[in-house]
Amino acid sequence: MMDSRVIKMLRILEEKELVLFRNFINSPYFNKNATLIRFFEYLYQNRRNNFQNEALSKETVFKIFFPELSKEGKSYHNRLRALARRLAEK
Repeated sequence: MMDSRVIKMLRILEEKELVLFRNFINSPYFNKNATLIRFFEYLYQNRRNNFQNEALSKETVFKIFFPELSKEGKSYHNRLRALARRLAEK
């Protein structure tokens, strides 16, 4: 996960931009996907060391958000793509 497109995009943002993006993701006008909000909040809370920590390993994130699915499940990849799309929009 730490090498995913989403993490690479988030690393580029300065702290002020991350806060603005957080506001954008949490806005009910722009985003109604509660899982996406929870997913981004988890990433945001674990952003130390430029998003390089064990809490952001693919296995850890997968266990927290998709315990009932296999690691290659569509939901996991769909969440990553959805967050990447939101980043690209902003």
